[in-house]
Amino acid sequence: MASKAAHYASVVLLVHAGLSTVHFKTLVDDASLVPPPDVVVEVVVAFLLATYAAVSAVPALKPVRCGQDVTPETQDTAFHAPDFEVVHHRGKSLAARRRALAAGKGGDLD
Repeated sequence: MASKAAHYASVVLLVHAGLSTVHFKTLVDDASLVPPPDVVVEVVVAFLLATYAAVSAVPALKPVRCGQDVTPETQDTAFHAPDFEVVHHRGKSLAARRRALAAGKGGDLD
């Protein structure tokens, strides 16, 4: 509840500071002048209220450690993905073919 009130108060303060700055710029001909100190203080207070609202609205943090630390697993069981297993490949047949070609020609196939 307090975080919502702080959020809305910061929005109102920022809008009021913006309107005050625009009003100040219309009254003064020199565009290089900075806004009055009350506007600067208003922006700083609005920023602090917005920061408080953002930090207090976050729910409670969860612990970093989980239940898997209690039962250690080996890498094989932890990273086992049967979808990516290569069961049939052409390595044996290509090696046999290469040996046969190398034996038939008497040379090396590199």
